[in-house]
Amino acid sequence: MMHRRFLLGPLCLGLALTALLAAPAAALDLKPSVVQERYRRVLATLSSGTQSEAMEQLFALETDAVPDTAGSIQLERFWRLKLRVIRDLLQNGKLDQLVPIVVLHHDAFQMYRERKKPLLAAHSRTMATELANILADRADGNPQVRVFSGWVLTSFGSYLQESSAVSGSAALFDRALAVSPGNRSALLGLAAAHEKYGEYELAVPILERAVKADAGDFHARLRLALCLLRSGETEAAVRHLTRLQIEGTTEWIRSLAYQEHAKLLEADGEIAAAETLLREAVEALPEEQEPRIQLAALLDTRGRPKEAVAVLAGLRPAPEGRRSPRFLYDQWPREGVEEGRAKLRAMMQERLDLLAAALRSLPAEGVGP
Repeated sequence: MMHRRFLLGPLCLGLALTALLAAPAAALDLKPSVVQERYRRVLATLSSGTQSEAMEQLFALETDAVPDTAGSIQLERFWRLKLRVIRDLLQNGKLDQLVPIVVLHHDAFQMYRERKKPLLAAHSRTMATELANILADRADGNPQVRVFSGWVLTSFGSYLQESSAVSGSAALFDRALAVSPGNRSALLGLAAAHEKYGEYELAVPILERAVKADAGDFHARLRLALCLLRSGETEAAVRHLTRLQIEGTTEWIRSLAYQEHAKLLEADGEIAAAETLLREAVEALPEEQEPRIQLAALLDTRGRPKEAVAVLAGLRPAPEGRRSPRFLYDQWPREGVEEGRAKLRAMMQERLDLLAAALRSLPAEGVGP
């Protein structure tokens, strides 16, 4: 069961649209008919395959309609005017046509952040995630759409993690996994969020899922080992650390596995075993500085300073830009996130014709009142 801090329930299309369309009216800087017509033109441009132009049109529309000083009621009024367009599109086309619209607002989020428009960035994030939830809830028999929705939610979860909004990101990862259980990036992101809160026992089953799905996921296995260690499950942790030392293909992960195992041995008074393990690490990973430094420190504290100096003499200069294993571990995991965002845009391209067809089916005089 997920920690209550991270709960995020699915949204129903009917409830979402009903609640927003029933919101109290507020003055806009543009007439509702103008907003709807311009939003239709944005979507038409998008459906023609020119996303960059559609983004600029969206920026012009939204900054005209919703100034930086707008309140929440005015923003909701603007939102439901756009949802009227989407509602009418849904009545005249397939569910998949929402995919390009979701990607448009997904990418608009980053555009608004870069242009210092936090209100509209938050609006884009909310709109994209709500539409992704609608897609997921109505995607019976269409697993590809659920995978798409999961990547949208995972992408925003990653954005929020990078902004230190840990609780909000965890809720998005949790929902992404409910929609698309195999999303590795969501698994790692959610587990890392629990780690940040010190909730290691909650991170363990999530990481076990990741390792069970892919035995060669060494990053997930390392996190699992350390979360087990911090949860007091030492024997299980050591099994994973030992396996990483033998099988791991990424040097920083192997290095950290050696370091943590040696620290544990030293803490248990097994000094000779810790020394043997660190010497093995130095030989296996000559470019990694930390095992050599840890070995020298162990020797020095045991009254063997000459040996410690000899070990340190073998230190190699760090390559430019190198980050320590601990630094890399402490960063938010981002494996697969950019690839996932690329998948979103590829799926958008595959469905532009559906959006174009739905737009052509709308009445020429405009959308609903």
